[in-house]
Amino acid sequence: MIEITCGQAWRLKHTLLPVGKMFFNRFQLLSAVCLMILMAFYFIDYSKYLGEPPNITPTTPERSHVSRSPVTRHLPLPGPCTCHQGSTILKDHLPKEQSEELKQRRAREFQQNKNRTTSVLSRLLFALPNSPLQYPIQGYTVQPLTSTVIPALGLHAEKRNSYKVVLSVSKGILTTDIPHQDTTVKGSGENKLIIESSNLVLLNNLLAKVSYTSTVYHINTGDLATLQFENHEAVFPLPSNSLKYQSCMT
Repeated sequence: MIEITCGQAWRLKHTLLPVGKMFFNRFQLLSAVCLMILMAFYFIDYSKYLGEPPNITPTTPERSHVSRSPVTRHLPLPGPCTCHQGSTILKDHLPKEQSEELKQRRAREFQQNKNRTTSVLSRLLFALPNSPLQYPIQGYTVQPLTSTVIPALGLHAEKRNSYKVVLSVSKGILTTDIPHQDTTVKGSGENKLIIESSNLVLLNNLLAKVSYTSTVYHINTGDLATLQFENHEAVFPLPSNSLKYQSCMT
């Protein structure tokens, strides 16, 4: 068993204490250096991931590589098409009879395509203010080749000795009930209906029973009705629901 005296212990303490302090200081320094190295690697990798921060100094923005033509404010009017020099004109190499037949066939095909894709209902209409005429604008359809009542027809005018209303269409016929003895109806079963009466109530009763029957059947079709009273005139559409009619027939 090793015995250590008090003097030896005191000398050993004073010998090992500076060594421990020196070792502890070096360990702290080494730890600090390692931490700094790790932080440096971390910031290097982080900057590579995010990329360098953008330069905030004001610079002129670069233009897109896609070239864009300037906006033309005044476009030239469309004119006849022209062929490049040296082109072969087909009509010059066709017999005259065949060329004329080809022109007529193209004209017929163009008209058929126009009938399929256009309608009188594409015309822009405006409702005039302060009119005594009452007529429908939208929310209803007429069945093709079938008598359909035109809703909401009416006249709201001041008291007069006589009232005369004219209703006309272009692609159908108009009918109404048998008139009262104080009312005259002309053109029933034709495309122009004239109703005249000294009684406004009787006239409105006949207007409420006016029916329209189309004489043209087409998928994309319709008609424009014109309602007139003195100096007042109103034009409103009569759309035809051909697709619904076809589904009912099938």
